Amino acid sequence: MDRLPSMVFGALWNNAIIKEIVRKEYRDAGYAGVKITPTPLHTRIVVTVNNPRKAVAKNKKVIEILKSYGIENPIIEIQKNKDPTNAQAIASMLAVFIEHYTSYAEKRKRLRRLKYFLQEQGIRGAEIIIKGRHARGIDKKMKERHVWGQIKKVGECVKELVDEGYAEAIPKMGMTSIRVRLIPKDVRFPDELEIIEKKEEEKGEENESKVQETHRRAKRNVKRRANKPTE
Repeated sequence: MDRLPSMVFGALWNNAIIKEIVRKEYRDAGYAGVKITPTPLHTRIVVTVNNPRKAVAKNKKVIEILKSYGIENPIIEIQKNKDPTNAQAIASMLAVFIEHYTSYAEKRKRLRRLKYFLQEQGIRGAEIIIKGRHARGIDKKMKERHVWGQIKKVGECVKELVDEGYAEAIPKMGMTSIRVRLIPKDVRFPDELEIIEKKEEEKGEENESKVQETHRRAKRNVKRRANKPTE
């Protein structure tokens, strides 16, 4: 009985190590996500990136790193990201941009373009938080929070419906963390109500049925009055 908790803890520990290593090593290739499938013979790792050619060149290095951490027979497969609004891919892109372009004006311009792009894609809301020394000429830690649209942070539904991504950049000034939260356009939260309007045909049929019902009631009243005995 004591072996089962240790096996579960070992599987969770291996998954955490794989996700952290893959996220750091494939960040420059536009890392967007990973799917881990352990089997009796090997550990199958499917990595989703924006630039598959750049990611394939790092497979050998990543496999050696995973083996050094005790991961048995890792096999890595690369897939191209087909979702342009993936939160993890956007966080990785921003991390690479901050490392190469540390000017504050350039960063603001890039965030403005990203905002317009997400609005064109129909995103309901987005939040980008940048922490650390990420601006040239400013020798102190900063925290920037860029929000537009609707964003939710509380509730059990947030874990399943809000897309979240995290990345780290290491410019010359120091460590910088980027966190991105997005609400896709097709998401509907449990507390939202949708009002369905009736079509014109249904309204016409409903009006006709009401008119017919009033005629029937009038005929009944006339018959009752005619059959009523006079004193």
